[in-house]
Amino acid sequence: MYASKALELSGHRFEIGGFGDPDWKFDVSYDMSTLVEQLPDLIEALGSGTPGVIDFYSQGVERSLTFSPAGDQVRIGCESRTSWKPSPAVEVMERSSLEAMTRDFCATFASGLVVAAP
Repeated sequence: MYASKALELSGHRFEIGGFGDPDWKFDVSYDMSTLVEQLPDLIEALGSGTPGVIDFYSQGVERSLTFSPAGDQVRIGCESRTSWKPSPAVEVMERSSLEAMTRDFCATFASGLVVAAP
């Protein structure tokens, strides 16, 4: 949470969207910490080809993503716990692209933190 707050105070932005909504109104100071704490488990699941979950449990976002690897692809399902409904409810990505995106996010988060709170 400290790292996420430091990034927000330094002016760093983060945008997340998908499933028919290009902007999930993701708050860097709190929502980011809920994502970052779950990334190691997702990275491990993707690497081993097993299912994974990211739960965006913070108020206002309240949705979860399920990652189901199938060969070279990953089926990503989105379930909302608010009145917002994903459309489509399932998206498919190349597994290697998703793994690269996840690694790049972690690296960008770390380098942003070095700048924001050396």
